[in-house]
Amino acid sequence: MNIDPRTQISIMLLVAILAFTIQTEGQFLLLMAATLLYLLVNKRRKAAIYFIFFYAIGKVLLISIPFSINALFILLYTFIKMLPLMMIGYVFIHTSPSKILYSLEKFSVPKSILIIVTVLIRFYPVILTEVRTIREGIRVRGIFSNVWDAIRHPVVLYECFFVPLIIRCLKLSTELGASAELRGIEVERKRTTIYETKLGVADAFSLLFFLSIGGAVYMMKGIF
Repeated sequence: MNIDPRTQISIMLLVAILAFTIQTEGQFLLLMAATLLYLLVNKRRKAAIYFIFFYAIGKVLLISIPFSINALFILLYTFIKMLPLMMIGYVFIHTSPSKILYSLEKFSVPKSILIIVTVLIRFYPVILTEVRTIREGIRVRGIFSNVWDAIRHPVVLYECFFVPLIIRCLKLSTELGASAELRGIEVERKRTTIYETKLGVADAFSLLFFLSIGGAVYMMKGIF
């Protein structure tokens, strides 16, 4: 489904409000079902399966961990509540940065914010590639035989994984910023794009769908 980035941002704001205002399990399950459907409609079936898995694991851990361990309990509870927002955000960050940039320019968003948003969206897939590369390098050198071995040696893990990752992040941020400037992000003229960025039926249907979900969540207050 071809949804305009402006509509995606509006949906993210709505889901963020709902995620932090729901009070019952029934309300949360309805919101989860709506966001999972949103992923499937946007052809993100594999991601939907992963999010279901994360939700199941999170719930099991939340039940298993004693409430006395406050910090870990709050962390897991917040992670689960953020899952619907993560699903909407997943679709957004996989939208073309050029399309997002052009759409936001129609809203007269300041250039400084546009540059930050564009670099962040470009940064996400690149950093995942870097993480895989560092992990493969550690595996080839035989530094950690398994996950538990890495957990038992946090200092070595920090030295072998996080230090190279931080250095790569610093270099990548500079390279991505330079790339954005080279492509004319600071040019004052009106941008052109090969992507169609206009509000259509899909945008109206998506907004109405999530507005109806928001109304249903509000009506369900106190039922479950």
